[in-house]
Amino acid sequence: MSDDHIARERIAVALFGPAIAPSEPVVRGTFAPERPGVLLVASDWERKGGADALAAFTELRKAIPGATLTVVGDAVPRLPEGVVGLRRVDRTRMAEAYASHDVLLELARSNAAGVTLTDVAGFGLPAVATDIGGVSSVVRNDTSGVLLAPGPHLAERAASAITRICTTPGLWHHLVQGSLDHAREVLNWDHWADVTLSVLGECAAEYSGDKDDRDRQVIGCGVGSPDVQVETFFEKALLLISRHVPRGGR
Repeated sequence: MSDDHIARERIAVALFGPAIAPSEPVVRGTFAPERPGVLLVASDWERKGGADALAAFTELRKAIPGATLTVVGDAVPRLPEGVVGLRRVDRTRMAEAYASHDVLLELARSNAAGVTLTDVAGFGLPAVATDIGGVSSVVRNDTSGVLLAPGPHLAERAASAITRICTTPGLWHHLVQGSLDHAREVLNWDHWADVTLSVLGECAAEYSGDKDDRDRQVIGCGVGSPDVQVETFFEKALLLISRHVPRGGR
């Protein structure tokens, strides 16, 4: 965007909704800080920083011996004590993993924003993640998780962050609520549709020379998910454009 000299006020960010969402309202159970369950979802072991995550878990066990780590997806063949490897799982088991763990660990070396990070927010699962790419738009530092700058001593800093979450009174519950709030307010398909339709309305109005703002805000599209009522989104998008742009162009 900088290369194309696009003004900041002309940029709208429409964050995607989740790929996996809870089937019912989330109610987080009691938290046992002496036995935190840490989750690592590594579809690509190298890119997701699998080695750093294992090193962080080793450090974490020095502070909290009862901690456990579950690795879903790609993993090295030999995992240390306290680590369970599930390999790849279906959507139902993935949702169960999100709901049954206490912290997501994602020390990725590169990331756009993160499908997994978006998913876990809806389950109220706080994330400890590297602050790269667009991750800071998905994880609100000290509100829905903890962001770490990539670089030296990443494993130690990640272990320290998880330890702080577990040992600071009320912090885990604060991050759980922050995750749920962010999912409800921003990280959902309705919000994505609202932002996208608003931009389409502006583009159509500018194309036609119509400066009337009445059609530029489309609220409550009701898309719900990428698989449900998608027709609603496209119907409203076409309606917005047709109000300003006659068939055959200008």
